[in-house]
Amino acid sequence: PPRPRVWPVFVGYVVVFAAQIAVGAIVVGIGMISRLAGRPGLDRGGYQRILEEVTTAPATMIVALGLSAVILFAAALGGAGLSPEPTRARLRIGPGRWPVWRIALGVVAFYGLSEFLSAIPSLAGWHSNSIEAFVRTVSRSSPAAIALLVVVAGLAAPIAEELFFRGYVQTRLGA
Repeated sequence: PPRPRVWPVFVGYVVVFAAQIAVGAIVVGIGMISRLAGRPGLDRGGYQRILEEVTTAPATMIVALGLSAVILFAAALGGAGLSPEPTRARLRIGPGRWPVWRIALGVVAFYGLSEFLSAIPSLAGWHSNSIEAFVRTVSRSSPAAIALLVVVAGLAAPIAEELFFRGYVQTRLGA
């Protein structure tokens, strides 16, 4: 069989990257406009505080991550749809070959590895602003917002990312 063309992958990646940056800027821009309405004459520090409030707001994270997942889903499905191969085959969507016990063991092992690796920067005295911002966001979120964050950040975004990168990109570059 002929090798798939590689250039659409690079074009798709650039389009996805640009779309995610644009959508993030639009979401933050809308949040800024809504918070600045009726607050004329703020100083620079006031704008910076509002920007931090907007970027760490649960609604901003939910909408931005959700739209990012939609972009990745659309790119993967759109790119696979242009292929002469059926979409399921192009994206390698199908039953796995691993038994359930091996998958469960992998989940537990990855969780342990994640905890171990996240402890290293803390023990070294390093701090991550993005993780601290996420923890602040979750700590001031309602139970409904936390549930949405789990669905969007814990399920939709990773599935969309895997579908795009492993399903679409890797199948083209690895062929």
